[in-house]
Amino acid sequence: MQGHHDSDSPSKQQIFETIQRYGAIVDKVQVTELDVKTTNGYDGSEQAKEREYTKMGHRYKDIYNAYVEADKIGNDSNKFDVNGFTVWGSIDSISWLNDSNNAGGGSNGSQKQCPLLFDGNYQAKPAFWGIVDPDVLDPYIHSVDVIESNDGSLENGVQYDIPSECGIGAYFIPVWNADAVTFTVKTTPADSVTLYYELADGTVSENTVSGNDLTKAELAIEAGDQEFKVLDQVKFDIVVKKGDEKVAFNDTKFTQEESSKFFAEATCKPFATIQRGTAIVDGKDSGVWATATEIPLTVVIDAPLASGTAKMLWDDDNLYLYMTVKDPYYDMTNTADHEKDSVEVFIDEKNDKSGAYGTDDKQYRVNLENEQTFNNCTKDTIRSRVTKTNDGYIVEAAFAWTDIEPAADDKIGLDLQINDAKDGKRIGHLNWFDIVGNGWQNTALFGTAKLGAETIAVSDEDATDKAVAQAVATIINALDGKVEYTAACKAKIDAARSAYESLEDYQQYYYFPKASLDKLEEIEKKYAQFVADEAEEVIDAIGDIDDLAYDEESKAKIDAAREAFDALTEIEQSCVDPAKASALRAAEEKYASFVAGDAAEVIDAIGEVAYNDASKAKIKAAREAYDALTELEQSFIDDETYAKLVNAEEAYEAAKEEAEKKAAEEAAKAEAAKKAAEEAAKAEAAKKAAEEAAKAEAAKKAAEEAAKNGVTNNNG
Repeated sequence: MQGHHDSDSPSKQQIFETIQRYGAIVDKVQVTELDVKTTNGYDGSEQAKEREYTKMGHRYKDIYNAYVEADKIGNDSNKFDVNGFTVWGSIDSISWLNDSNNAGGGSNGSQKQCPLLFDGNYQAKPAFWGIVDPDVLDPYIHSVDVIESNDGSLENGVQYDIPSECGIGAYFIPVWNADAVTFTVKTTPADSVTLYYELADGTVSENTVSGNDLTKAELAIEAGDQEFKVLDQVKFDIVVKKGDEKVAFNDTKFTQEESSKFFAEATCKPFATIQRGTAIVDGKDSGVWATATEIPLTVVIDAPLASGTAKMLWDDDNLYLYMTVKDPYYDMTNTADHEKDSVEVFIDEKNDKSGAYGTDDKQYRVNLENEQTFNNCTKDTIRSRVTKTNDGYIVEAAFAWTDIEPAADDKIGLDLQINDAKDGKRIGHLNWFDIVGNGWQNTALFGTAKLGAETIAVSDEDATDKAVAQAVATIINALDGKVEYTAACKAKIDAARSAYESLEDYQQYYYFPKASLDKLEEIEKKYAQFVADEAEEVIDAIGDIDDLAYDEESKAKIDAAREAFDALTEIEQSCVDPAKASALRAAEEKYASFVAGDAAEVIDAIGEVAYNDASKAKIKAAREAYDALTELEQSFIDDETYAKLVNAEEAYEAAKEEAEKKAAEEAAKAEAAKKAAEEAAKAEAAKKAAEEAAKAEAAKKAAEEAAKNGVTNNNG
């Protein structure tokens, strides 16, 4: 198991159970890359660091104990052994979580991190002592959800157990309204219950209820001049005493009267009652939405620029959402779905908030372009519509119930989220309930909503849509159940279908009686059977496939049958006896094999390949015969036969290339011989000319000598 965990999830119990599931498959279990990402919003300041370090100490303690306890069970049952516990790094400053990484368990690179046992100076942190000596840890500051309850009822509250190592057993349920945050404590018989809380000036105040064998106490923090509202926080602790024994919810050092340093932090959280009503998913704030209660999204995580409010409804089939988002920037550029402008809905139908996603837990996401993505659910259980506005967008959706049959006063787990993207990444998100941002993997972080009994009346617009749909249903219901194969009957059926198709999608879905649609489809199928019967007669005319001949008559029958079948509509084709449809295909295949056989003979006739016109003509004829085949006919040419054609084409091209090469070589030789002869003739002519010139020059010189000698003699 790798073990790249968050500061809040998975829980110790989830890790413990996962180890056992691994152990049931393998005999040895190890955690090989353990580290813990910091709490969302942790900024690394000295004030935040002390709290985060303490939280990490208790987190590592719980993780380590999960492995130790699982190891004991594995050893006792002789089924598996936990034999490795490796932390992924030595000091915080070199952890991979300091950099952006999209790998599983990675971080965004901008969140401050302190994920390991030692700080950057190699000093042991509470995370180290959480494993080695948990007793030295300061008390962990618990976060408590105080659920809104305007009438003071505990029905919506969350129960928190007070840890005890003595005979006292106690728990409390906190709720809030505008006037007060009230803690109802129930305990085994006790002497006193004290609520400690921090005042605005930082001092500690207390409220104590005493009595003999006290089993219940109600203690409150009054709002005073400022009313309590969603996300207001109070610091508190509760101490229960019995004789010399006492237990505390948070400060187990019992320093409550001295300081609020180890007080728990309570956050006022919302509760929603969802009205009953059926919405039309058309992206319009009309009809039942006009009077639906708004649900504001006030939890801000990181730095979103967007804002938004939601409305919700429910009926027997769906949970409905109408989310209005105001967003100054549209951004869909990131490839990761959650990094785009989008809306998310988290649903826990059974409201068991078990942590890990079960079959009844779902996460839906609808982005700005109405693209849907899912976690633990499918597209079959959602319908959505997105409408862009001048200052943002609207998402309307319906989510089908899958695991419950909803009823008034039922409670479901719920959270709503708006993802705000800018410059290619998510810059923040808004939630209705979860202040951590881990609802995608932990259903325990969901809020609670009640399915209210109040029903929103059908609007005038709804009544009009219902009347339009009912008028079409009347046309269909008027059709005689007896179907005849006549043009008049077909015209009536087509008119009824046309009337139905003229309805808007939402009118068909929400208002049209299913029984009327079933009747129309039944009548259409009866008429389709008449048409299919005619096509079957054309198929039957082909005859027995064993007697199929390779002639024009058989070809004409097969083509007529195929044309008749292909002319049928989808519903008419579905009415054709599958055996007859198969017979048509078999006839086509057999006739195709006949045609392919002719082409195969032409290919076989190629014979030995030579570079001549006869061989060329045979290859050309074979290629034309093959290419003229249909895809079905070509499928009956075996690989060996087709290879003959391809090899012959390649052999002919090779012979052609060789012949052309040889001819080129002979031409080159002839040209060279011609040039050599020309050069020899030129050389011979030049030689002869030179000899003639030499003779002439010699004769000239001789004449000059003779003339010279003659002149000399005459003078003598």
